[in-house]
Amino acid sequence: MLRAMILVAVVASLAGRTARADPATLGVDAVGVAPVGAYSDVSTAAFGADARIAYPVTSSVAAIGRVGYVQDANQMAGFSMSIVPVLVGARVRLGASHVFVDAELGASVITESGMGTSLTNARFGFQLGAGYQAGKLEAKLGYWVPGSEDLGNGRDSTLGGVVASVGYDFIAL
Repeated sequence: MLRAMILVAVVASLAGRTARADPATLGVDAVGVAPVGAYSDVSTAAFGADARIAYPVTSSVAAIGRVGYVQDANQMAGFSMSIVPVLVGARVRLGASHVFVDAELGASVITESGMGTSLTNARFGFQLGAGYQAGKLEAKLGYWVPGSEDLGNGRDSTLGGVVASVGYDFIAL
């Protein structure tokens, strides 16, 4: 994982020296998740925020990274879950439009609490999405798999959900 993040950073910095058109940006996003599959068995919705960096490699491709916090909005049967995703990936702008697609992978630290116990695990996760950026504002819709939950019987269940975010780039580097 660390090797992949270092490789993305090195490639982005080397390629960006000659072909970078836009400045790197730091931004924040408000995030909402509609759980599907096994995730919907333990949560009806989750909300959070993340910090995001985008480093343009070319005029249409950027290396991206994000870290955030997502908390279930409800407790089902005294059970709650929070997720800290740490993701890196790439964003591709489609032509001269403001539309983009992106893919990210990384780790998610998943904390499950209930019935007087707490369990924390780091899991592999990924996100695929598409969005629209107008100036410093960004809106995105995608599918997010933060990892899997421990069912307590030696088996895991993959978590996934439709994720929507609205963000703002507040610093251009």
